[in-house]
Amino acid sequence: MPYRSIQQERWAHTPTGTKALGGASNVGEWDRATKGMKLPKRAKKKKIVIDNHMKSYGEEEGGKIKINVARHKGDKKELADTVFHESYHAKHPKATEKTTYKVTRKAMKVMPLSEKEKLVAKVKANHYKSGALKRKFKMGRVHHKAGDFIARMNESKSSVKKTNKPSMRRIAIDGMV
Repeated sequence: MPYRSIQQERWAHTPTGTKALGGASNVGEWDRATKGMKLPKRAKKKKIVIDNHMKSYGEEEGGKIKINVARHKGDKKELADTVFHESYHAKHPKATEKTTYKVTRKAMKVMPLSEKEKLVAKVKANHYKSGALKRKFKMGRVHHKAGDFIARMNESKSSVKKTNKPSMRRIAIDGMV
């Protein structure tokens, strides 16, 4: 597997990195896989963006992972599944949808709840400013039917009593008093 950045390559040649990768032979394998590649100083993190106007649950597009939180209807496990699925697409762009689906299903079966919460936290960390995601998962889903707002407005208008009598102030202005 090739290095993703110069920083990672430097780390691999330290005693800690060599030990973590399984010895000098594995580090040499990584070096051969990376040979001739132009690496950035540091690897960029994949951005997770909330897009509730998409038709699908999520998609990976050009380094950005888009998630439709509204489609998940407050289900954290399903949201974690989607984040993992789209992250797998980002890491393995040549993998087919079928392969990605199988890997995701296997991983989610054995993944502990704490790891699933970390995946959900990746989405939350990017979008706590708006508070929409925080409200969605803490208070539950608010159910509104189409046209509720207009119906409430019409009710408030009809509750005001309409009289044909002019007000006392209007009478005073007209000089009728």
